[in-house]
Amino acid sequence: MIEDSALVLAREILAAPIGGARIETKLTTDQQVLARVTDGIYRQPASAIRELITNAYDADATSVVIQTDSPRFNQIRIRDDGNGFTTESLASLVHHIGGSPKRSIDGVALGVTQKEDPSRSPGGRKLIGKSGIGLFAVSQLTRHFQIITKTKGQDFRMVADVILHTHSEDEVRKERPRAEYETGDVEIWRVPAIDIESHGTDIVLLDLLPKIKENLRSEEEWARAEFIRREDPERAVTLPNFHIGRIDVKNPETILIAPRVPWAQQDSSPVRFRKLVDAVVSEAESTERNPTLEKSLDNYLRMIWTLSLSAPLEYIDGHPFDTAQDGTARVYRLSNERGGQAEEVVLKTGEKIRDKISLTSPSDTGRSKFTVFIDDVQLSRPLRIRPVTEVENPLGGPLIFVGSYTPDLSKFAKELRGGSLSFEAYILWTPKIVPKDHIGSLIRIHEASGALFDETFMKYQVAELTRLKQISVEIFVHEGMDAALNIDRESFNFAHPHYQIVAEWLHQAIRQFTNRHKALLKEVRKEQKTAAVLAGAASLNNIIAKAAFSAKNLNVSDGEYSPVKFVKEFNGAAVKEQKAGAVVFNIGSEKQFDRILPQLEAMIKILDAFGLLEGLSYKQQQHLLGSVADVLLYMKSE
Repeated sequence: MIEDSALVLAREILAAPIGGARIETKLTTDQQVLARVTDGIYRQPASAIRELITNAYDADATSVVIQTDSPRFNQIRIRDDGNGFTTESLASLVHHIGGSPKRSIDGVALGVTQKEDPSRSPGGRKLIGKSGIGLFAVSQLTRHFQIITKTKGQDFRMVADVILHTHSEDEVRKERPRAEYETGDVEIWRVPAIDIESHGTDIVLLDLLPKIKENLRSEEEWARAEFIRREDPERAVTLPNFHIGRIDVKNPETILIAPRVPWAQQDSSPVRFRKLVDAVVSEAESTERNPTLEKSLDNYLRMIWTLSLSAPLEYIDGHPFDTAQDGTARVYRLSNERGGQAEEVVLKTGEKIRDKISLTSPSDTGRSKFTVFIDDVQLSRPLRIRPVTEVENPLGGPLIFVGSYTPDLSKFAKELRGGSLSFEAYILWTPKIVPKDHIGSLIRIHEASGALFDETFMKYQVAELTRLKQISVEIFVHEGMDAALNIDRESFNFAHPHYQIVAEWLHQAIRQFTNRHKALLKEVRKEQKTAAVLAGAASLNNIIAKAAFSAKNLNVSDGEYSPVKFVKEFNGAAVKEQKAGAVVFNIGSEKQFDRILPQLEAMIKILDAFGLLEGLSYKQQQHLLGSVADVLLYMKSE
């Protein structure tokens, strides 16, 4: 139940006249949480804002609107239309910040959880938050914030003005032991409200910390570029192609460098985000083989991207399980049997993967309406299955491996099993995962994620250097895994049984994908080899195959290589080939290249098999391959 100190505060709030005197109290917590949080549990501004979005979701909000005061970032406002705080729940928050009434009987009494099921919100959503440090996360951004909140039916709003103290854990330990620690000063008052039926909460982050402003403005990157230009004018300076510009720090109203964003001023909120995603994809297809988000977007735009991945939102082009048979992708079902193999699933025209295999993601939480806006940009999950059938690809298009698992944990002792576990997942293979940051595995618990893609695939140990760069995995946990989350919700306790089970399942799934992918490539190469023999090019193909085998044996790569295309003009067709992952070399109209094309193709495939073209921009590739062609022409002329 609510502790006495919180009950006393709740009564004081209600007893104070609306628009009258302010109540002063201390912000307290039951544990030494603040010291840990302020030492850096949350690594980026996006992490703290993510926690506030989570709080809004758990309060049954349908909409969250975030205004960042970009590019000045003097304050950030997060507004939601959730249930709002009752006087009791606000008092509990203030006196027990860092503790959470969610998933408990206390939560029912405070109106933050469902009576029938404390793991759900009053509106029936599966709760995402649990540790109660979501609001504490703002200490990474500011020491001064306000909570403005109202519940439906009230004729007043409550305002809590909070100033956090600075602590170190060593200082806290020196204090005499006690149940509560003072972590800040709070003033609370009520103001009249005529919108009786409205409800929701505003969190206003005032006076953002200087380091946070610098981070969001990408000041370090701009300063580095400025230094290089000044000290070494001949050296190329690389900055993200899309950014919010640069202001004069001493005079924030002065714009030094105009913003460069991929959307137009008149674009609607959903269109703005779609244009951002399209711009990143286009960047990967036109400038480099596959750049990272860091090369494409500044810190502010990357924050938007990060939040779009973590929140329980709709996918930009629909859920992967809603992919229907249209010739775009081949679908395989993963086996849960040890040593089992993935089997191809034949869908009828228009039939969706979820219907064929009885998949439920998103769960009921994901189907609840929930939207997030940041500075007039409406977020969606920036994950899509891009067709590649329009250009040459050895396998004809993407491959999707799907599966689900609900292990029987009854053989384990109750205290060891960590509760029930149930999840669904997919592995997407495509010649190029765009952006590169989406290579890896991402775990969603109740449709939300704190961590981003784990490029180690939960510590997968088998060397599959090329294949692992071509897959993206999402795991949707419907039940369990909560206890495996660390306090920052951005990492996991590797020793937790749920983590171990999910990791073992994923590794087995990757092996099934690998076996099937190898078998498919073997069939394609057998056909290619037959064609090559008929064309009299068997010897060169043998050399390529030997080199690819060596690359794999030496753990340089998996020995895979992309299709090679020679063009006489870099036109739209050539761009399409390049977008699909082919290595395109512009030989122009010079007939002399005709003499070396088979040898040049072999050299390109060998370089690619060893991963030597990976990471080069298209311009760099052209120069490298041009030099190789010159050597081959010289040898022909000798």
